[in-house]
Amino acid sequence: MTENERGERVALAGSAVPAAALEGLKNEGFGITVLPPDPRLPAPVAGHADLSLFLAGGFMAARRDYVGRIPSGTLERLAAGSGRRLVLSDETAAGAYPGDTGLCCAVSEDYVVLREKSADPEVLKYALENGLRLINVKQGYAACSTAVLSDGAAITDDEGIYRALVSASVSCLLISRGSVLLPGYGRPGEKEGFFGGCCGVTGGVLYTIGNAGTHPDYGKISAFLTEHHTVLRPLCGGELFDAGKILFL
Repeated sequence: MTENERGERVALAGSAVPAAALEGLKNEGFGITVLPPDPRLPAPVAGHADLSLFLAGGFMAARRDYVGRIPSGTLERLAAGSGRRLVLSDETAAGAYPGDTGLCCAVSEDYVVLREKSADPEVLKYALENGLRLINVKQGYAACSTAVLSDGAAITDDEGIYRALVSASVSCLLISRGSVLLPGYGRPGEKEGFFGGCCGVTGGVLYTIGNAGTHPDYGKISAFLTEHHTVLRPLCGGELFDAGKILFL
């Protein structure tokens, strides 16, 4: 992880991340860059960072037409400061699912979970050039649906992703859906969000937007994290909230 000029660790958050969670990141010692929404994405997820940016190892990918909405030089500076190569994709977010999922891929040090049919060519190129295993799934929102831990183990609320990871010999915990808020989808009161979209992982810590204790599978989640030497830390109170995965440099 890199540090900014003030010696803070760096977090990238979409504009959908609530102020209380941003304050929690600051209290944890992170310098924060809030990424603007992409109007080409569906309104409920336009402010989700994991739909607009892909980070892996020494690599950062963003859509060229989206970068123009970010203050000039911001991504270049962040990429350089974290030792990453910034690649601009000429693909355009094509509105509704699955056209909005090109960069929404879950990644570890040795694998990438993605829907190959809709994955951005730059992500595929990076994975192939760096010898990462491609784990192809039907779920385009692979990053939203999956929390990859520091040791490559994963937590997901998508059964297809779970089966694919287990088949690839990845330690994976399957948890239930229906306990993460995502305004704009479903009927009022329904919880259509994904677990991977309400958190971010760095340095052996899984940070959650909201209190993971509100999830019915909290006991399983806590035990799995302990097994994989990961600490659970809420950034704010309240129910779990899918604002897009928080990304860390």
